[in-house]
Amino acid sequence: MHTIVSLIQTLIKDTLRKKSAGIILSDVYDEIYNTLQRSERLMVQRAVRLVMCARKPLDSCTLFSAIRVESEKVDGSNILSKSDLVEKTLESVCRHWVVKDSRLEIWKFPHASVLEYFESGRQGEPWFRDAAAEVAICLIECVVDCCSYLPSILPSSLVKDRVRSSDIKEWFRSETADLNISSDPRHPLQVYAQENWLDHIYDIKDGDPNIEDITQALKRFLGNNPNEFSKEFATFCKYVVQGRGNYHNIERWMKGLHEWWDRDLDLSSEERPNGSDLLTFATAFDQEDLCEYLIERGCDLNGDAEWMEHSAIGNAIHSNKIELVKLFLDNGANPDRVIGGQSLLCLALATSTAVFELLSERCQNVNIRCNTDFENRIDCTFGCALSRAAYYNNIKALNTLLDKHADVNPEDLQDAYGSPLIAAVDGRELDCVRFLISRGAKVNGQLRTGRFGTPLAAAASMGELDIARILIDNGAEVNGFIPFGRYANVLAAAILGPGPSLQMVKFLVEEKQFDLKALPFVQPRTKQKRDDRRLRGDQVEIVRYFIREYGMDAESLISIGIPPVVMRLDTMESEQETENMWYNPSVKLTTTPAPNNIPRFLIYVSQTKDDGERFYLADVYDNIRTPWCKFSRSMLKYTIG
Repeated sequence: MHTIVSLIQTLIKDTLRKKSAGIILSDVYDEIYNTLQRSERLMVQRAVRLVMCARKPLDSCTLFSAIRVESEKVDGSNILSKSDLVEKTLESVCRHWVVKDSRLEIWKFPHASVLEYFESGRQGEPWFRDAAAEVAICLIECVVDCCSYLPSILPSSLVKDRVRSSDIKEWFRSETADLNISSDPRHPLQVYAQENWLDHIYDIKDGDPNIEDITQALKRFLGNNPNEFSKEFATFCKYVVQGRGNYHNIERWMKGLHEWWDRDLDLSSEERPNGSDLLTFATAFDQEDLCEYLIERGCDLNGDAEWMEHSAIGNAIHSNKIELVKLFLDNGANPDRVIGGQSLLCLALATSTAVFELLSERCQNVNIRCNTDFENRIDCTFGCALSRAAYYNNIKALNTLLDKHADVNPEDLQDAYGSPLIAAVDGRELDCVRFLISRGAKVNGQLRTGRFGTPLAAAASMGELDIARILIDNGAEVNGFIPFGRYANVLAAAILGPGPSLQMVKFLVEEKQFDLKALPFVQPRTKQKRDDRRLRGDQVEIVRYFIREYGMDAESLISIGIPPVVMRLDTMESEQETENMWYNPSVKLTTTPAPNNIPRFLIYVSQTKDDGERFYLADVYDNIRTPWCKFSRSMLKYTIG
C-alpha cells in the first residue's frame, strides 16, 4: 500500500513538472489507469460509476454489495469474489480515485478532477457511457430479487390477504437484516434500492441507447401490462411500501410509470386477475393523470374484484375521491355493482353525502342487494342501501332512494335485520321509524331473514319503549306468533333480547294485555353463547316479577330460555351464611323449606373449557350478586328445578 501511494505521489509531482511542457493531469490518470489489471479495472469501474450515480453517499456495506450484485449479473466468468470486496482491497485498487471518508463512513471522489477525468477521458467507453442505465437496471433487479425472496422469510401472521400496515412496519423495525443475503428487504443495499430505484430511472436522459433495456427490466418488475401486476410488484406494494412507510413517495413514484409500457398494447383484451391492476393502485394514491392515461389505454373499469380495495371505483368511493369516482363513471364504470358482498351504492352512503348523491344519480337499480355475490357469507352489515340509511337515520338519503323507487319492504334481505324498518329500530332512530312507516313500511311483515322476525320484536328486545308504542299505534300485533327470527313472540324478545327491560315487559303484559298463557310454550331458537348465559339488564327483576305477580315456576322460565340451566336452592340457614358464601365459597350450605314453596335462590351454571363449572347466585327477593363465584358440585346441596 505504501508503495502504491508513493507511486501516485511521484506521478503527481512529475505531472506538475511536466505541466509547463504541455502535459495535463489526465495524462497522469491515464498512466495510472493503464497499469490496472483486468480484474482491478472491473472493480474500479464498478466503484466509480456507483459513487458517481448514487443519489446519496454510500457506506461500505451498500457499495460492496452493489458491486457484487452487479458483477454477478453482468460479468459472467469475471465475477468479482467476495473476498476481494473489502475496504483495504478497494482502497488499494482504486488508487485514490475513490476513497473512504473515515469520519462519515462513506465513499466519495477525493476531488473534482477525478470525476472530470472520467467524464472527459472515458465517456466514450461503454462501462462509463452506460453507467446510469446499468445502475438503474441493477437496482430494479435488486428490488425484484428482494420481492421474490421476501415471502420466504415473512412470519405466518403476515402471510394472508389482509394485513395491518402497523404489523408490517413492526416486523421491518424489529428484525435485523442478514448482511450476507443482499435480497433481505432490510439489507442496506435493499433499503437504498427501495427508496431510490425510480429516481435512478428518472435520471436517464431522453435518447439514451439503453431505454429498451430499462423498459424490459421495468416490465419484469411491474408486470407485462398495466392491467396485470407481477407477483413481485404486488409484494412490493403490500409489504415494502407499507413496511418502509413510503406513502409520501408513492405519488412521485407513480408519475410517469405508464410511459414504460408499449403504447400500442391493447389492454382491453388482457385477462385480468382479481384485483391486481395498476388502475387500482393509481387510484389508491390519487393519481388522476395516470388513471386517465390507463383508461385511455383500455384498462377494464368493471373487471372482477373480490374486495372493494381491489377495485378502482370501489377504492375511489371508499376514500371519498369524488373526482376519480366521476372520472370512472364518465368512462363506463358500472354503478350497480356488488363487490366483496357490498353494493357501491351502500358503500357510498358510508362515505359521504357528495359521493352518494353522485352515485345515486347514475344508478339504474337503487334496489341492488348486498351480500349476494357469495354463498352463505355476510360481508356487508346491511342487505341494501336503504337499510344502511335507515340505521343511521339519514332521512335525506331515504327520501332520495324512495323517490327513485327503492322498495321500502324488500323481501329476504341478507343481513341481521331483514328490513329497513327493523334496521331503523335497531339503530334506535325514532324519527326514522316514523318516516318509514309514513312511506309504507309494514309493521307486521313476517320476515324470513334477520334476527328479529318483526319490527316490534326488535324494539322489545332492546327495551325501546317509545319505538314499541309507535309500532303498536300503527297496528303492530302484540300477541302474534313469530315464525322466523330468534324469538317466537314479542314478550320472549323483551325477556331474552340484548336489552331486557322490566318496563317493556310490564308495558306488554299490563298495558297491551300480552297473553301469558302462550309464554311457557315458547322454546328458545338459538344456541346460547357463553356470554348469553349471564343475566343481563333487568332479567333478575323480570324473573322476580313473574314469580311474585303471576306465580310462575322455574320450569316455565327455563322453557323460554332464561339462562341457561336454572337450579333451585330453597334457602339458607341465615343471612350471614348468605354473605359468607361470597367470600368463602367452601362454606357448607344447608336447605330448609322455602316460603310458599317458591325458590328463593336461582343458581345459573355455565360450563367453561378451563375452569369447569361457574355459578351465579341470584337472590330472587333481594338482589343479584354479580361477581363470578367458583364452586364445585360437592360444595353445594341443591335440587334441580
